[in-house]
Amino acid sequence: VEIVAQSALLEGGSIAQGLGIGSLTAAVTGSFGWAMALRAAGGAGLLWGTQLAGIRRSPEPAPAAVPGGVATLQRSERRLDPTRSPLAIAGSVSLLASYLFDGHTVTAAPAVLVRLADLVHVVAAAAWVGGVAMLADTLHRRWRRGVPLEAGLLGLRFSRIAAAALGAVGIAGLILTWSILDSPGDLFSTAWGWTLV
Repeated sequence: VEIVAQSALLEGGSIAQGLGIGSLTAAVTGSFGWAMALRAAGGAGLLWGTQLAGIRRSPEPAPAAVPGGVATLQRSERRLDPTRSPLAIAGSVSLLASYLFDGHTVTAAPAVLVRLADLVHVVAAAAWVGGVAMLADTLHRRWRRGVPLEAGLLGLRFSRIAAAALGAVGIAGLILTWSILDSPGDLFSTAWGWTLV
């Protein structure tokens, strides 16, 4: 989708012309092409790496009724530990690095500050969105297994991460806005500024 959008942008906004082989080829040359290659490689590494990092463990015995008494069954579940997979870590690094080759990070100045702010922005946003998704998944799995949800405790623990991530997104976003806009008035006099507001 990003490649087609970039191609259409190069063709003046025409998606039909942007789907041409010449336009698509032009879109993936240069730094944008590097960004797309890193995202594809990083996504594949993260996906396969997390599959490889899934391990089986038996958290606690579960009682089961059997003729003549109660037996204890070991209940297994798949747990994910991405730190056990160098491929998942390399994929994550590749995904993050892709943002150094794309968009305003290659055109705005000061370059080092903008690139650092962009990385912080992406990491913090990913931590927040990923944390919300994992929190919802954990609560759903606990509800299905019929175990106490402990939603308040989970929410409290996540709120620390979420607050830090929100603060980091805000600060990084202000730095990026400052570097991209020519003047504060651009917030209300340009389409990009209005979109940001």
